[in-house]
Amino acid sequence: MSYLDEAQVELVTVDYFRDLGYDYHHGSVFVPDDDAPERSGYGQVVLMRRLRDALTRINPIVPDEAIEKALRQVTRTDNPSMLVNNRASTRG
Repeated sequence: MSYLDEAQVELVTVDYFRDLGYDYHHGSVFVPDDDAPERSGYGQVVLMRRLRDALTRINPIVPDEAIEKALRQVTRTDNPSMLVNNRASTRG
């Protein structure tokens, strides 16, 4: 039986999403100390500008206030437990 390590799984996953039409950028593109950083620190996991742009692009008639409300709902956590928040965000 062959063993897949994390790097191999990552490469297969990147290829899979590229085949679906997604763009790929190495994580080094998003470092906070870059010339044009997209995040304020390594703890900021949501790239807010990209998310805002995507929400606006796929919802062109939605007012800016509603886009901002959606951003707050997606990025705000109601519980200090990551497990509880993950469960809440994946349930319909």
